[in-house]
Amino acid sequence: MIITYLQQFKARLLERKILIEMFLETSLPIIDLSKEQLATLRTSGAVAITTDLSPGDFGKADDLFVFLGEDDKIYDCKSTGTSPFDLYDKFVLSKGLIENHNGAPIRTDIATFMVNYIVLAEPFGSSIPYWNKLWDIKAIEKQISSKLMSGELVVKQHRRYIDNGYFLGHFGELCVPTITKRSFTTDPKVPAKLQELLEKYKDNLTDPIIMAKIEAELTAMDKAWLEGDESTGYLDAIGAKAYKMHRKKMYLTGGAIEQFKDGVSTYEFMPSPLSKGWKKEDFSKICNELRKGNYSRGKETAKGGGMTKTIMRIFQDVKLSADDCKTKRGLSTHIVQGKYIGRHLTDGRIITEKNENQFIGKTVKLRSPQYCATKDGICKVCTGDVLIRLGIHSPGILPVGITNTFMQLEMKSMHGSQVNTKKVNLEDYLI
Repeated sequence: MIITYLQQFKARLLERKILIEMFLETSLPIIDLSKEQLATLRTSGAVAITTDLSPGDFGKADDLFVFLGEDDKIYDCKSTGTSPFDLYDKFVLSKGLIENHNGAPIRTDIATFMVNYIVLAEPFGSSIPYWNKLWDIKAIEKQISSKLMSGELVVKQHRRYIDNGYFLGHFGELCVPTITKRSFTTDPKVPAKLQELLEKYKDNLTDPIIMAKIEAELTAMDKAWLEGDESTGYLDAIGAKAYKMHRKKMYLTGGAIEQFKDGVSTYEFMPSPLSKGWKKEDFSKICNELRKGNYSRGKETAKGGGMTKTIMRIFQDVKLSADDCKTKRGLSTHIVQGKYIGRHLTDGRIITEKNENQFIGKTVKLRSPQYCATKDGICKVCTGDVLIRLGIHSPGILPVGITNTFMQLEMKSMHGSQVNTKKVNLEDYLI
């Protein structure tokens, strides 16, 4: 096992070294090609990588990387040891150049091609189609989970996908700049806009809804300021927190700060951002937030930890010990989309992706662990097909995900607080 691990680790280090060499340099010598050779490359796809060149082709060389640029010139990295690729070079991707693209030629870029190869094509082959747009991990993993449930993919492939995802994460230094000149500033009109909003809402600055409105307007200006900047690749990957907490407090406004006290949450508003310096009158608000964050992380997380231990004691011996207990009892459940795939009804039917629509919006009786008649554990039918497809036969650790959510909420408060609003149609809840 140790030798196998070391061999794999060494292979990964080599892969990383090769990829870094492929992207860190872009100044390359140009190879002259005939019109016929150029046409052949363009027909087969704009990228040609070869290790066996004859004198009649691009010149005699071993392990030569060749790249056809948008300027119709062929670039070679062999003689200088530099790279043929820039991450954002566009090229035509033809059928067969990567395992998960077998359709008509499409225009893509090197970065998208690399991510598809490492995260999708290498672990899943052709099962997950080439993703040629902004990476949407939720949409992609929805496809993966669906194919896992149908048996088209297996757990071993999913583990490889997870490994490759972590491996890919080490290449942020190549393609995701975190600092640019523009990211060190914000729209110069923000201070004037802040003063305008403070004057407009001067009688309602204790209302968290008003605080959220002020923050939202300033954040929208900040996002517009950064539009098209390279740093947005990093900021967008972090999500709303990058704009609504980090950049807001640094450049826009201190904003809403939750007070440190028991009971219903109340907020204070701190106008000045960190870049403008702290004001004496805001010092108590800053200390309040610091104390609350430390208290939540040190004391409040104990609630989630205690609940986790309790749940683990309850479920630690639970196992799938029978195929079907044959019970006719079930749990009345209102079916919503995407939540009950793989679950069995008491009448023997199974909810699948193909027949899900006929159940959505209806209340049916589902086989449930709550009514399972198995004496030593739970049967596979009452549990549903998901755990079986994933190869999980001792599900005792899974309920911990519920209590872990509570713990994470308290830990997050250590990094600052923010106010979010949501419009609610009361008819959806009261009628």
